[in-house]
Amino acid sequence: MREHLSEADNIGRTGDARDFYAHLDRLSEGVKQTFPQSFCKAGCSGCCHYPVGLFTITFTEWQVMRDHMENVWSEADRQDFVERFRARFRGGWLQLFTMLQNSLFLLMLAAPFLERRRIACPFLKDNNCSIYAARPYQCRTFGHFAARPWLGKQPKIYACHMQGQNLHNALQRSGPQFQLPVMNPIVIKLRKLCRGPRLSLPLWASIWVRKQSNRG
Repeated sequence: MREHLSEADNIGRTGDARDFYAHLDRLSEGVKQTFPQSFCKAGCSGCCHYPVGLFTITFTEWQVMRDHMENVWSEADRQDFVERFRARFRGGWLQLFTMLQNSLFLLMLAAPFLERRRIACPFLKDNNCSIYAARPYQCRTFGHFAARPWLGKQPKIYACHMQGQNLHNALQRSGPQFQLPVMNPIVIKLRKLCRGPRLSLPLWASIWVRKQSNRG
């Protein structure tokens, strides 16, 4: 990964060594094979709710998702998403996310209330990701990677509590051990490849839903 990451010049476009997502998927698959007891499997939507599942992404990553919606989804899939989105984010939710996105203080103040509401990612359907092939990097790394919070500090597991404890216990066992991939150099590469503004997933989705409605 370290050797070939420099070859990546696109995100989610070519599916080969030039594709940043291809490298992430290969690393995630390596962790899964090394650690078959992982809780991160199809049908688990633990990381698909606020705050993990409603993160911000750049326009570059949103383009990959949008192209999948418009070129891979059927018309029925698109209409179904519009209806589910309107039902899930009715009222003042979008206005609230707009305010929280621009204020760390408001975000921290509202966090306990939002966590209790368990607001789901707009792309979560029947406990499965409806856009899995085009999901952004946070979804591809959560539960399988580690992150170094400060320079010189030991990396910490990037996962929900259950998966984090699971991985921690595995890493404490005697005998040969594996090392989780560290996200920090990956994030640096991501920033170099991404362009455009950052918005939370519900806000990007709301723009797309509005355009779909105007076409109709």
